[in-house]
Amino acid sequence: MKRLLIKILLFVVLGFPVYFCAHRYIYTHYRTPMNELIRRSLKRADSKRPYDRVIVGDSVSRQLFNDKNQAKSKYEHLTTNAATTMLGQYVLLMEYLKHNTVSEIIVLMNPYSMTDDLNRKFTANYVVGTMYRHPYKQYVTQRAERQIRHCRWWFVPVLFSEFPELCLIDYQQVNPKPYVYEVFFSPLSIEYLKLLRDECAKRNILLRLISPPIPAEFKDMDTAFMAQQLVEHGLMVIAPDYFPLKFKPDAMFADELHPKGPYIDEFRNSLGVEWRREGGEIVDRRP
Repeated sequence: MKRLLIKILLFVVLGFPVYFCAHRYIYTHYRTPMNELIRRSLKRADSKRPYDRVIVGDSVSRQLFNDKNQAKSKYEHLTTNAATTMLGQYVLLMEYLKHNTVSEIIVLMNPYSMTDDLNRKFTANYVVGTMYRHPYKQYVTQRAERQIRHCRWWFVPVLFSEFPELCLIDYQQVNPKPYVYEVFFSPLSIEYLKLLRDECAKRNILLRLISPPIPAEFKDMDTAFMAQQLVEHGLMVIAPDYFPLKFKPDAMFADELHPKGPYIDEFRNSLGVEWRREGGEIVDRRP
């Protein structure tokens, strides 16, 4: 019995770190169900595409602009989710700009998505695990790197990996998730919006920051601080239409943010984005 316990202990002490590191390597370098969405967007961004306009954004924006209506659109749809953060959106756009000439970029994200400071549920899985490596690491600022290294993990105290938390599916920091009505632009969002603004100015690209409609139950949301942040950081120039926010009846939403299927077209049309392509569909079979 004693020998059996020793063997079990040795397996746990020696075997688990090996398994964990192997799992992290697979997750970081290969497509898995958890990171498929962001990896697909990265692959498309890292290629020559037939679109000179791009839309990035959160999961609500992905409901409105996705693969199903890509062929009918004037825009490349690189929409992912809120956990991608503005760091991830910036990486996608910079990779796209390497291979394509762009005239317009739309960042379509609701106020809640803008609060993410690399501390939201799935952020480690979606953005850090897939983008904190070559060649995307060049876009990680010093502050973002400090924030990544500040990430806490809760499973085991010692693992032989620089960022062991990346393998923890459904990883989340200790910090509590903010409620939807606690809205602000996180330091990360501000930093990368400014970088994107400056990059677009150099390339003569029209940059627009837009919010999709949100439920009417949040009509009392205090967005004054968000607007003040945009003004203080010189970002109102890219977001003249972000405020006032657009509100829709609560009955149109499946949850606190996402519209129900029958209302998706109405939500898309309310943005004032002329997205439909004239002259038929673009047939493009590249991933």
